[in-house]
Amino acid sequence: MLNGDVIEGEQWRWSDNPLAETLIAMADPNRAAEICLRLTQSEDEDSAECGAIAAVALLEEHPHAYPAFGPATAATRAHRGTHIRSYADDLDALISAADEGDHTVH
Repeated sequence: MLNGDVIEGEQWRWSDNPLAETLIAMADPNRAAEICLRLTQSEDEDSAECGAIAAVALLEEHPHAYPAFGPATAATRAHRGTHIRSYADDLDALISAADEGDHTVH
């Protein structure tokens, strides 16, 4: 039942990035990276931008999953939309920072 800004006893709010928030909540960031990849490969610029923005948010939240975001970064960089390609720089910076912080033995 809707009562002001409360739905069934839960406080709700608007989100700047509902896709990213949904993907961050997934138990498997690698699977979320695959979803971002599919979106960034889309010729539809709105879908591709959503995928790129979500990938940035996911990498900020799950830096340990950076290897899974290489393909989404490449797809973002290769997209025909200039404003979408600009997100690749953000992804590169996040991947680089995560890689520098990863001192595990492989």
